[in-house]
Amino acid sequence: MRYRPALAASLLCLASIACASTETETARAVLSTASTSDSFTAKAPSATAPTGDAVLQLKPTNHSKTIDFVHLLPIGSDAANEAFSMRVWAWTPDSGGVYWPTLLIEVAVTLGDIDAGDHATNYKMADTITRTYGDASARIISDGNDLPAWIVLDTVGAHYIEFDFDKDTAAAMNVIQRGI
Repeated sequence: MRYRPALAASLLCLASIACASTETETARAVLSTASTSDSFTAKAPSATAPTGDAVLQLKPTNHSKTIDFVHLLPIGSDAANEAFSMRVWAWTPDSGGVYWPTLLIEVAVTLGDIDAGDHATNYKMADTITRTYGDASARIISDGNDLPAWIVLDTVGAHYIEFDFDKDTAAAMNVIQRGI
């Protein structure tokens, strides 16, 4: 793996949500309203690009910098030790313009007793993240001891990524993300 200054800077930030860098974007909650979904949604190829609150465009149409990695900090409500699952899908068009979904990773998330702060009042950050499917090279930092758990995920050249949630005991779910 080649050295990537933006990735190295992100890894040095560890628990800080809003690390400053000229090569990264500002951290933000993906969903404007947290998900309360109790099941994952089915995905299928589509002739149109994915849209919606849970979709992030990674490959800009104006030829500016493409996002190669995302730094993810799952959050949820309403108490420590509540749980949910999260999937991250990549969407890339083929030569005919059909967008194909590819599941990058699925994780099981347990909330710690860590306030999410200004990003989401009454929300807790995850302290445990367990990969249940997907990219074995994704960097997951998780110790289960009320320290923020996080993921750095390679976007594999996708044009879009989409987040999908399935609640277990958590009341609502979201993820803080920033491209790096």
